[in-house]
Amino acid sequence: MSVIGQDGNGWIEYRALVLSELERLDVTLKERHTEARSQLVDVEDKLLHKLHNIANNQQVMHGQIVALQVKAGVWGALAGFIPALGVFFLK
Repeated sequence: MSVIGQDGNGWIEYRALVLSELERLDVTLKERHTEARSQLVDVEDKLLHKLHNIANNQQVMHGQIVALQVKAGVWGALAGFIPALGVFFLK
């Protein structure tokens, strides 16, 4: 009969191997987690930059649309006013 703690079946060496492998895996997982976190922060920064650009472009386009609406109103008024003047002077 073997006594607990004796190395009759190789468990002590295997136990040390298992513990060292678990520690290595723990370190690897922590490194991967840190890398993934860093990549996520980079992606978030890029996304925020893109969203900021989109918002700026949207503001510029809104201003351009308003300007086109004003121009269209002025040209529409002129297009209606000129024939009205023609009719007024012909009568």
